[in-house]
Amino acid sequence: MYAGTALALNAVLATAVTLTAGWLAFDGRITVGELVMAVGLAQFIMEPLKLFSEMPKYVMVARASAERMALVLAAPEVTAPGREHLAEGGDLTLDGVRYGSLRDLGFHVSAGEFVAIVAYRPRVAADLVAVLAMDAPPGSYAGTVRIGGRRLEDLSIGTVRERMLVNPYDGEIFSGTLRTNIDPAGGSRMIPEAVEASMLTDVVALHREGLDHGVRDRGANFSGGQRQRLSLARAL
Repeated sequence: MYAGTALALNAVLATAVTLTAGWLAFDGRITVGELVMAVGLAQFIMEPLKLFSEMPKYVMVARASAERMALVLAAPEVTAPGREHLAEGGDLTLDGVRYGSLRDLGFHVSAGEFVAIVAYRPRVAADLVAVLAMDAPPGSYAGTVRIGGRRLEDLSIGTVRERMLVNPYDGEIFSGTLRTNIDPAGGSRMIPEAVEASMLTDVVALHREGLDHGVRDRGANFSGGQRQRLSLARAL
């Protein structure tokens, strides 16, 4: 209704100016040149008026987005993060973890050790990632997860991230470039190493712009495997 009203008012304005100028020209009070000038000026100001009439639409969208953001920021925390820190070390230990499809899962990974875990069902891998990434609050699963001998819920998020970084299956890809998706903060000096380690080199080589190649929202112009490697490069 608002857009239709704004468009109708612009049409009424143009029609009124044209008819008035035509009547004045027919009556001999203005010349034909002045008639053309009046109609041309009316057409000229219609575009700015049209843009001005669309401003409330953008204000409404921005207000709705701001309200949603305020709602998220004001939401209570699902769990209060711990405050303990680790001076050194960082062994990972899972003991009797039960969450979703996980049943009494337990394993130990020493700091610096490389271990591969094979999950025969995607849901199992997703549940394990949720626990390790702290997406599942400690109270929502049974068993314990320890880093450096400390329970996960007792450690600060910064300490956990320094020693364990989990790359989710569906990492978020945002609009920008390959470079900004890999290094959003723009301060890393190891982008080439991350690109090579994540096997993203062929994707970069496909495009003339290289790392400055544009990325659409949610990585719509990349395949699923390319999006996974892009998010892996970001994690590295």
